[in-house]
Amino acid sequence: VQKLKMPVKKKKGKGKGKKKGKKKSAAKDAIPDAYQAPPFQDPRIFTPKIELNIRLVQPQFDFLGFKMEVPITTTMDYVRRRIIERHDGGVGEIKMCFDSYKVEDVIDPAKTLEQLGYTTAGKVTLIYDFTPVSHPLLLFQTLDPTFLNYQFLALLF
Repeated sequence: VQKLKMPVKKKKGKGKGKKKGKKKSAAKDAIPDAYQAPPFQDPRIFTPKIELNIRLVQPQFDFLGFKMEVPITTTMDYVRRRIIERHDGGVGEIKMCFDSYKVEDVIDPAKTLEQLGYTTAGKVTLIYDFTPVSHPLLLFQTLDPTFLNYQFLALLF
């Protein structure tokens, strides 16, 4: 059996004179401190806001239109939901356009105002059209007339 020998350690000589101070490299000075964060800017305050003047295509009554101030990071789906609330949920598919209503210029509801090109504060007119939702009380228009008998009507009233 062979025994392995450890290599011999070299002895360090004693330094002659004083040690020189270490020089700081210029690269370390150029790197910013990782713990210094920029000052916080609240996005609710510093994000530009757009005033939306929302109007129905036809008829253009004042009571159907409303104004809403939103930041540019707002999705058009949020605006669409506010329109549905304004009509008490009685609307189906909503089509929205800026400034003038054209079927080929319909806005994608998943996009934000910023993605649609509005990056600064200002006023914008949004025009919308919708399809009404069928209501359960409109059931009598779709039923077969032979189904409507007096016993069925007596149950309703």
